[in-house]
Amino acid sequence: EGRAIALARPRNSYRLPRWQFEPVFWSAIPRLAGAMNTTHGWALIAFLETPCGALSGRTPRQAIEQGEIDLVLQAGLAETY
Repeated sequence: EGRAIALARPRNSYRLPRWQFEPVFWSAIPRLAGAMNTTHGWALIAFLETPCGALSGRTPRQAIEQGEIDLVLQAGLAETY
């Protein structure tokens, strides 16, 4: 549903990145999933963990941790088009 990132693994198991349960991510994950129009865990994690020029080389996850969710959302929208 876009509220948490679950990464599918073999044998019907999932991995949930621990950092997403920090309060700063509680509203960020659903907003990002909506902006990117995906709830696919691997797509979200790939975006969040890849350095981005629009974020001065930081990863979107780092920018969210630094309180810049709106800038990350703009970068996420740019990634989908």
